[in-house]
Amino acid sequence: MNRLSRVGIAVALLAGVLWSGGGAQAVRLPSAVTVCVDASSGVVSRVTSGDKCVGAAQFWSATKSAPLLCWNASSVKRLDRSRLVSVAPSSGCVTPLRSVRAGKVALLCADAKTGVLHWPVTGLCELGNEQTWVRSAATTTTTVAATTTIAATTTTTVAATTTIAATTTTIAATTTTTVAATTTIAATTTTIAATTTTTVAATTTTVALTCAQGGSCTVGVDTGPGGGKVFYYSATAFTSTGSTCNTNCHYLEVAPSDQSTGIVWATAVDWCNNLVRNALDCQFNSIYYAYGTPNPTDSRTAAPAIGKGMANTNLIYEVLTRDGAVSTSSYAAGIAWAYTNNSKTDWFLPSKDELNELCKYAKNTGQASGGGTVCAGAISASVRGFSTVNYWSSSESTDGSTAWVQTFNAGTQNNYPKDNLSTYYVRPIRAF
Repeated sequence: MNRLSRVGIAVALLAGVLWSGGGAQAVRLPSAVTVCVDASSGVVSRVTSGDKCVGAAQFWSATKSAPLLCWNASSVKRLDRSRLVSVAPSSGCVTPLRSVRAGKVALLCADAKTGVLHWPVTGLCELGNEQTWVRSAATTTTTVAATTTIAATTTTTVAATTTIAATTTTIAATTTTTVAATTTIAATTTTIAATTTTTVAATTTTVALTCAQGGSCTVGVDTGPGGGKVFYYSATAFTSTGSTCNTNCHYLEVAPSDQSTGIVWATAVDWCNNLVRNALDCQFNSIYYAYGTPNPTDSRTAAPAIGKGMANTNLIYEVLTRDGAVSTSSYAAGIAWAYTNNSKTDWFLPSKDELNELCKYAKNTGQASGGGTVCAGAISASVRGFSTVNYWSSSESTDGSTAWVQTFNAGTQNNYPKDNLSTYYVRPIRAF
């Protein structure tokens, strides 16, 4: 590959990293795409319009996600190292097919001639392919209906009885024979029924949604949809790209317990430095920037802000599992990425500022936006179920060979090596 091609690839990849959450302000949802699905093989092809499909076209976007997708682990193309993508059958993805994780936004490459979609092993699309961003199998949202109770209406009819007393009149008739004549008039009784109607007004009762059902939440008191305690609230919506709430997030909740008490930040794999293969590994070089490129000290560096933890975790996972040989249980972000609780799968390793807010909750120092107020003092973190030692964040420091940690004892933040010299705790969080 000539130098010009390498430069083109690096530029395309950097744009992809910024899209996935590296930028402080830029937020871009996947554009809608038109695809056709082969009825027999399930192979997906991107097309310009539904007219080119045999049968009905499908339209995928951020709001109308694709169904569960599979990539073929045995179909690697030698030229661009990509794998064929298909729609999962009803039985799910079966070997050699592997599923694209539900709810995750994935980069796929559409062949410019055939439109067939492939998953790029290298993390970028070769020349002659079009980049396509697709969210696989959207998570299910459960809506709890409000209950309306209407009291029954009872009508009572009371019969009233009116009685007219019988009247008897006797007239004595006298004749010459002195015979008394008697006339009797029969008594008449008339009964009139009276009706009384009683009306009972209908009553409507509205049941408020709980925090876990989508209602309002109180920090430190309520449990979120994922089964974790709510520890952060923002009245202004923040973006957590890749989370279910996406651009309309207001809360952060924390997993009920630590998922590791000693793990490295990254494993020693060759694929790193802006996804370019070389002899250096991710324990000593940046996952966020190309090898030899100084990390700028701006808001993009290691993505420290609130709302960046999900994008950081997804990028670390993509880089470290590119060859499919690295277990998610062998590094901090992988443990958080694989964690599930209460049917929620969008958990992640907190960014530097998100970890600082979690420390404030653990030590009951009070919430403050951003990382300006560092966690310190107050109660021991053990009172709320945390260790008093160091926890990993998903944010690298500017030199690329270290990452940010926070001690839940003094509350201070420091950067430590990402290799075996540093093994610290992991507590996943999620946004909603």
